[in-house]
Amino acid sequence: MITIVLALIAMVLIYLAAAAYVPRWRAHRIADAVDGKLSTGTLLGVCFGFVFTILPLGLLWLTMFRGATLIGTLIAIVVFIVYRRRAPRTPKAPAAA
Repeated sequence: MITIVLALIAMVLIYLAAAAYVPRWRAHRIADAVDGKLSTGTLLGVCFGFVFTILPLGLLWLTMFRGATLIGTLIAIVVFIVYRRRAPRTPKAPAAA
């Protein structure tokens, strides 16, 4: 019983730490990609918003489809989880001399 309580407390603490760290980390990655350019920030925001909203919703729809088999549903869920964890990387422009 005490092990379960300690595990739950550890999970809550990890969640709270991640909730504070992950958004800041992601904001720094986007800021590095944008490099202070309004047009680049707008384009990346629209592209990321579209891709990371439409694709997960499409995969969710596939998992909820009535004709899907258990194996197909599991594959779609795994692809969904892997895709959501991968952040797109944009190459940095070379520094001006």
